[in-house]
Amino acid sequence: MLSVWLTNPVDWAITQAVVATRTGLGDAIFWPITTSGNFACIWIVLGALLLGWAWVQSPSAARRQSLATGLGVWTALGLSQLVVEVTIKPLVNRPRPIAVNPIWNHLDITTVHSSFPSGHTGWAFAVVPVLWAWDPRAGKVGLVFAVLMGFSRIYVGAHWFTDVIVGAAIGTALGIFVVWAIRRLFLSSL
Repeated sequence: MLSVWLTNPVDWAITQAVVATRTGLGDAIFWPITTSGNFACIWIVLGALLLGWAWVQSPSAARRQSLATGLGVWTALGLSQLVVEVTIKPLVNRPRPIAVNPIWNHLDITTVHSSFPSGHTGWAFAVVPVLWAWDPRAGKVGLVFAVLMGFSRIYVGAHWFTDVIVGAAIGTALGIFVVWAIRRLFLSSL
């Protein structure tokens, strides 16, 4: 295991600037957003809803697309979990902002894993290309939520800026791969 201290002046400056914006209203907005990503719950539920939606539709191309999208969401989540949480985080073992500066932990967050990269952000961005391929409107909503998720991770002190950027990049790349694989292997119409 590599214990690497990757915090840089940019991370410190951005984290400090974001933490300085904290308000009661901000807490009320960003705390639910950040906790909705715990254990990828919101995305697991979304995948289940898409699979359920596929079964209520009459057999058609729309049914196949909903089914492929639900499975795509779960596949993107699984790949993101494998790459970010299982592979990269244990190797890097970067401390979280709230571990480095406990004053930033005003919401009493407890974290178990290391900081780099952000799993919450990786999951959120992994889902975006899958949703976008299904319906661009859903993809746009997913993108807005993913950006808010990334910001919320800095806001609550769970991640550094670069954790979020790298998590977003990995998630997006994995989501694009999943869409490509689904189109190539199963659905030319997704």
